[in-house]
Amino acid sequence: EAMHEVGELWFRGTITIADEHLATRIVLSALQKLRGIVIPVETTGVRAISSGIDGDLHELPVHLAEMILETEGWDTRNLGPNTPLFSLREMVTKQRPQLVCISARNIADLDRATAEYAHLRKVTTKLSASVVIGGEGFRDSTTRQRFPCDFYAQDFAGLTKFVRALSKRNA
Repeated sequence: EAMHEVGELWFRGTITIADEHLATRIVLSALQKLRGIVIPVETTGVRAISSGIDGDLHELPVHLAEMILETEGWDTRNLGPNTPLFSLREMVTKQRPQLVCISARNIADLDRATAEYAHLRKVTTKLSASVVIGGEGFRDSTTRQRFPCDFYAQDFAGLTKFVRALSKRNA
């Protein structure tokens, strides 16, 4: 919520992009410190990959998803923001995760992303991997229809509930 407000302040011109970047760095630093003291549950052996979408430079949601997964005992790979979906597909093919999380604040080329996502979904379906999408870029229901998934995360609490349920299923 706080970072959403920071984004709104930037959009309205109340703060500069430098202010927004500083706020993001402060939150990322706090997350790294928190990561050092949070005790994850026992490792489950299930694998996940999280990434942002091509053209989207927002990295905080990908880190938060990674942290949730790690806390729940998942072995996770964070590809970071601005990851082309064809590269994500290649990594999914190699790593064979049980879960793929994709975040998007905005989608630069919706038609290209839709086409690349369709190829990714063929791979995840073949591997029986679940796919979660989340972020402002998917908030519009028409856009979400172009990106069929197993779960649309409206917030991180929802992602946590989904991951916990998926963990029980994979146990």
